[in-house]
Amino acid sequence: IDTSFNTFSNCIYLSINDGWDLSIKSSVRALDLKTGMMVEREDSCDTDTRLVEYHCEDGYMKERVAICPSAMICKDGVCVRN
Repeated sequence: IDTSFNTFSNCIYLSINDGWDLSIKSSVRALDLKTGMMVEREDSCDTDTRLVEYHCEDGYMKERVAICPSAMICKDGVCVRN
């Protein structure tokens, strides 16, 4: 989990709180404390096997990169069977 994301506060879910579930796409909104602007992020594919996930934790937006399990690929922000 990238703790540098503490620059994004007031995090809320715009969709389901998936609890880092690789098979559910979620999106969040948070306040960028550097710019004062609201930003939105949603789970997305970095590569065909790497998933970038966003999550709210203690009011801050967090990000992590996960590798899809064996025999799965990343498609439209979720890991699916290949």
